[in-house]
Amino acid sequence: MPSSLSFRWIILVVLTVCGLASGIVGLSIWRNRADDIDHALRHAVDTTSFMADQIDRIVQDIDEILIQYRRQAEVLDIATDDEFRQYFTAPRRYDLRGAMVASLGRVPDARHLVISDSRGDVVMSTNFGHDTPSIGDRPFFHILAGAKDDQLVVSGPFLGPLSGVPVLVFARRINGTEGAFRGTIHLSVTMEHFERAFRATGQSHGETMTLMHRTSREIVRIPDGPTPGAMPFDWHRAVAAGGGSFRIALKAGREPQWATVQPLARVPLVITLTVPEAHILANWRSQSIGTALGAAGFLGCLLALLGVIGRQIRRLSESRSELAGANRALAAALDNMSHGLCLFDADGVLRVCNERFRRIYGIADPIPLGTHRHAIEAMCRARLRHQPDSSEAGRPDDIDTDTADDPTDRICELADGRVVAVNCHRLAQGEWLEMHEDVTEQRRYQSRIEFLARRDPLTGTANRAEFLDRLQNVQRLARRRSGTVTVLMIDLDRFKDVNDTLGHPAGDALLRETTARITACISPHDTLARLGGDEFAVLCGAAPQAGDRPGDALRRAEEHAAKLATAIVAALREPYDIDGNAASISASVGIAIAAAPAETPTDLMKNADIALYEAKARGRDNFCMFVPDMKDAVEERLRLESDLHLAVQQGQFVLHYQPIVDVVTGQVSAVEALVRWSHPERGEMSPSEFIPIAEQTGLIVPLGDWILRQACLDAMRWPSDVSLSVNISTVQLRGANLLDTIMATLEETGLPPTRLEIEITENVLLEQSAGNISVLRQLKELGIAVVLDDFGTGYASLGYLTVFPFDKLKIDRTFIQELATRSDCMAVVGSAARLGRSLGMSVVAEGVEAIEHVEWLRSAGVVQVQGFCFSPPVPAAELRFGDMFETFESHAEPERTPKAGSEGGSKVASAA
Repeated sequence: MPSSLSFRWIILVVLTVCGLASGIVGLSIWRNRADDIDHALRHAVDTTSFMADQIDRIVQDIDEILIQYRRQAEVLDIATDDEFRQYFTAPRRYDLRGAMVASLGRVPDARHLVISDSRGDVVMSTNFGHDTPSIGDRPFFHILAGAKDDQLVVSGPFLGPLSGVPVLVFARRINGTEGAFRGTIHLSVTMEHFERAFRATGQSHGETMTLMHRTSREIVRIPDGPTPGAMPFDWHRAVAAGGGSFRIALKAGREPQWATVQPLARVPLVITLTVPEAHILANWRSQSIGTALGAAGFLGCLLALLGVIGRQIRRLSESRSELAGANRALAAALDNMSHGLCLFDADGVLRVCNERFRRIYGIADPIPLGTHRHAIEAMCRARLRHQPDSSEAGRPDDIDTDTADDPTDRICELADGRVVAVNCHRLAQGEWLEMHEDVTEQRRYQSRIEFLARRDPLTGTANRAEFLDRLQNVQRLARRRSGTVTVLMIDLDRFKDVNDTLGHPAGDALLRETTARITACISPHDTLARLGGDEFAVLCGAAPQAGDRPGDALRRAEEHAAKLATAIVAALREPYDIDGNAASISASVGIAIAAAPAETPTDLMKNADIALYEAKARGRDNFCMFVPDMKDAVEERLRLESDLHLAVQQGQFVLHYQPIVDVVTGQVSAVEALVRWSHPERGEMSPSEFIPIAEQTGLIVPLGDWILRQACLDAMRWPSDVSLSVNISTVQLRGANLLDTIMATLEETGLPPTRLEIEITENVLLEQSAGNISVLRQLKELGIAVVLDDFGTGYASLGYLTVFPFDKLKIDRTFIQELATRSDCMAVVGSAARLGRSLGMSVVAEGVEAIEHVEWLRSAGVVQVQGFCFSPPVPAAELRFGDMFETFESHAEPERTPKAGSEGGSKVASAA
């Protein structure tokens, strides 16, 4: 009943809050509407007041001029109209006109200053050389002729009689003796002057400013538009009141507007500024929608919260009686205990567990009563660094002591380094009581020294010293039992990229995550160690089995090592999430197995290192098992690597060139640069023998720079319509200076960018594709053509055709060489040619060795061919241009010298 009553009160409060919130939101929305209107009207009042002041000053300047010349006319001692007209003789008009013209300069856009007699005939005007017509028919003349008081009359707008430009006229009466009407003086100003003044106020979108007579007759409107008709009564009332603002409710179909009126002080003119109400309230409407949606979301959350609270109240009511009994038992136990305590019934079900127990084992969530003892021991075991100390426990390999009736003591070391002493015994009624005490301080000093000496502080795994000790012990045991010892050396590929890109803290986090993944792959009996940097090692030992024949143990060890290495490589290949940043690495694994007593730990580690080196040479992201022949191969590779360093320094390389022929004309349209190594002892070496080493050691960068420069120099001696094609490796693209190198080389050699073609394989796009594609786009913007080489042999050719707009596709030679014998090759080549044409790319066939293939390729849509059919790769001096169809028969069957990098995935042999 109390819970139900509380729930009703909660409903009432929530509904009240919802009502108040709705009212407040509605009031706030309406208040914002009024504020927006007030702000717009204040702005309109400021604008019209400013405009009125501006026009008043203009009118004041005009009136001062009119008064000045009227006074000059009135001081004349002239009694009749004829004397007034006769006074303005030619000499006097000449002298007076100069002064009047100078006065006009004080008023921008002033057109004319005119003095007329009582009949309206012009007696003096600034219109020199023009006959000014009579103004006796003008409205302002009639107004001044009949005026009884002195006033400034504004008339217009109307077209000037001489200029044809719309003007506004300002006029005053000239009186004679005894106040008799003698004539008028008026000054006309172009309407353009007032339009510019209006526009200078910086009108907002939707605003309309109008200059009107007090009679509501419109003079000028900015922007120009249809006249709205007669002004409403509110307009006349605002004019009479000296200014004001009011709302104009227009007819159906037209939106209401707000008008602000400001009369001018000196003349009977009124400035009116109108703004559509929709324009004023546009921002208010968008804000109101957002506010209303937010309020609706808030109310929805309140209602959802109400539902959640209702469910919780019902659950609490149902569990109240059960919790009451448990709380009484728990209070009795906890009041008398200072250690971590767990009390289980005879069936192993948890009845009491205090807070101290959870803090000791770092268990954040309360342990539900009723949990079985096995589950709790599993939680504790998961937090152990290793199994209980066998010297201090009766059951060193298991925490469980269900069958033990005698008290047992054990020492457990947790993963965070703390040490816990556990005392377990049965009570009289069969309950099981466990007491847990944190004895970390008693062992911390000794454990810390041991940890620092034998463990890697970053990952918590064994360090090199510990690993070597365990390897020696395991190998000693294997000799006695005729067992096997396996060492797996693990090296992380592209770990340096993560360190350089995300920083060393991210690199440390990646190493810890790598440790966890490797640990999940190995068994608890194996040893994992971090040897340093990004290098790990795993130690596995295996005893022989009964009935083993000679070689069975070794074969079993090899199968286990291969399976374990495969699992580790797959686990480390999965993407990492490092503080929200995605990172990808791979691993290379070298395996060495010792089955002979003569092999020392040092030999085993060295053999595993050699196997690791071989795994990296095979392309990384795989594993390799040591065989004795690898030692000779490694030594040979090291010698070749040393020779390669010297060759780059001494320039032992030469370039050969192979022409690319147009299938229609037979002319050479491009030439591909291919590199050869003239080794002083081995002779000429194929690129497949040294390019992989150059890529792994980074020597491909200086070698590629030389190739690019030399090839560009050679190309400058060729016909200007022949392009140069060079190859780019992934290592070069990863470098930061490739673009600068190419631009500097082109500038130095004078080769136009449009004559240079860059060939890449899909390997370039598979590694760091976003960055590599960015570099390729910059090259393409320079006018350099980009060619996709070995098309059809990679993993994602079609995908990359949509990622980057290549200029050419080079169909791999493997499809061309078997055109005559395999129909599937013909289908692939034809499909590739059609695909290239549909994407706007030229299609090139390489490896053409038979002239009969040329006609078929031409009909399939291939535009260029390359191969020994026309010319093998030759030095620059032997390169020939012209019609290759006429000269192909002069070439004998060529030796199969592989193209730079065409074998073993090393197409990057020839270029920067």
